[in-house]
Amino acid sequence: MYKWRLLAGVAIFLNLFFHLSFAQPLPGDGKGFLARFIHDKLPGYHYLFSNPAKYRIQIIFTQVDRDKNNRPKLTTYSYRNLSGEFISPASMVKLPLSLLSLEKLNSVKVPGLTKESPYISDSSFRCQVPSRKDHFTLDSVLTISSTITEALVVSDNEAYNRLYEFLGQREINHRMWDLGYINSRIIQRFSVCDSVANRHTGGFTFFDNKGAAIYRQAPQYNSEVYPRPLKNMVVGKGYLDERNHLIKRGMDFSKRNYLSLFMVDDILKRVIFPEIFPVNKQWNITLPDLDFIRRQLALRPAETEIPAFRIKRDYWETYTNYLFYGCEEDALIPENIRIFNIVGQSFGFLSDCAYYTDFANRIEFFLSATIYVNNDEILNDGKYEYKTIGFPFMKQLGQAIVEYERQRKVKYRPDLSTMEKLFRP
Repeated sequence: MYKWRLLAGVAIFLNLFFHLSFAQPLPGDGKGFLARFIHDKLPGYHYLFSNPAKYRIQIIFTQVDRDKNNRPKLTTYSYRNLSGEFISPASMVKLPLSLLSLEKLNSVKVPGLTKESPYISDSSFRCQVPSRKDHFTLDSVLTISSTITEALVVSDNEAYNRLYEFLGQREINHRMWDLGYINSRIIQRFSVCDSVANRHTGGFTFFDNKGAAIYRQAPQYNSEVYPRPLKNMVVGKGYLDERNHLIKRGMDFSKRNYLSLFMVDDILKRVIFPEIFPVNKQWNITLPDLDFIRRQLALRPAETEIPAFRIKRDYWETYTNYLFYGCEEDALIPENIRIFNIVGQSFGFLSDCAYYTDFANRIEFFLSATIYVNNDEILNDGKYEYKTIGFPFMKQLGQAIVEYERQRKVKYRPDLSTMEKLFRP
């Protein structure tokens, strides 16, 4: 175990060294650049930045510059990119689990087994919910493809739980560590389950198009105990428990999922620009599967083949676009703009990691941000300032960066045809 940890530490150091070699910071550190930008462009939010620790604000902005051969160079700036400050990743964990599920299908190497293969799952321990039908799709057939679509396009929690069951706790975490995300922890479903129940995952059976079973996966149990990834994972001054009783101490997140904003930002960059990372740090999936993930990250709900997602009152066009659009249900995204992103919202934490593209004006950049809006410091009471502080802040930040990038002079405008073709009929 200690030898493994030493090797893992060396691996993440080499990965970070390689990744940072692609960034060429401008004069002054990244924090200084964003701090000045925020002060100049977001005057209405000076009260947030006068006490950023209270709001746990973190921002990562990455410019993309292309050379004459269209190869990208990334320059990253950050504001309070603090590795030791806890944020709740919430639904952002759905992105790595979607990628890991495709990796697993590729690694099994069963003839005929693909993301389109029908499956069912069983229950073998408490807190597990067997799955026989997909309540969103027209034919009610469960596939990893439709499950990923539901998880990424509308952030469905049941879809995430099925991916968690399919992968198993041990496999998820070991693979994340192999990729260099040493402090990541994905150890829970999105349901009220204790830590023991979350170690158990049910069995799966996949079928071919004629209904014959082609792959069976037995129930799994993870016996490993993982240390807390951060020293301090307590948030707030109180919380409501499962019986709605007020517990007068902060909520301890040490037995919940954890990904930092930097990790999710980095995961997204490996999806968009895998070629700038070492081969052993890229997602081990096929190019068609990679394009599938990219497409799901930027699809509007109504563009899917799922009829329920076309009901605007439930799933509006900007449903998961916190940056740039906040919570505006009537906003429409121009056809030339695609936002590849993953969001999280829970316990007062609001996060969005996005790759923004404008095909008409040939603009691209990455922007990731998180903010904690819980003025009464009581968690799980449903009283958070998402609409009054969180969403407006996200929208203004995103729009300010868009305007900045529109005016920024670059030597070579990007050829974004690879991304644009994902949305052609």
